[in-house]
Amino acid sequence: MESIISFVDNLWSIYAIFAYLISIGMLALYIYASTNKRQLELIQLDTVREKEKIYDEQFRSGPKNSRLEDIVKHISSENPNDWKLAIIEADIVLDETLKQAGYSGSSLGERLKSITSTQLSSLDDAWKAHKIRNQIAHAGADFVLTHRLAEDTINRYRSVLRELGVT
Repeated sequence: MESIISFVDNLWSIYAIFAYLISIGMLALYIYASTNKRQLELIQLDTVREKEKIYDEQFRSGPKNSRLEDIVKHISSENPNDWKLAIIEADIVLDETLKQAGYSGSSLGERLKSITSTQLSSLDDAWKAHKIRNQIAHAGADFVLTHRLAEDTINRYRSVLRELGVT
């Protein structure tokens, strides 16, 4: 009986040593895999950012410039409806720019509320221009827009967009 207990005791000791060695090996493998996974994620993130940059350069820069050109054409018109369209279009460009910059909110008004004047020094211009756009949108044909007010509003949008890097 003692020989069986001695055999089981030796077998248990050998099992414990192998279990410790396998555990240490698995721990080392886990550490190795974790560090390599993080490196792989960083490489993938860099690749995605590079692809986004190339996409932005090829596709997103064109429409912004053409939109800005359309705004200039509309504000130069003699038709008050074109002036209103220029203001609405400038508001859309500002909203898209703030979205791309990562400002939170579901509307332009909410995004402007989430911005401080230290983040955007022309924030007051953005608010004043957006209020004119809201008057146009809510009053429709009843809103009387002078060419001077339209130009001032577009100039406010220009200063905000210039500060945000849109040319």
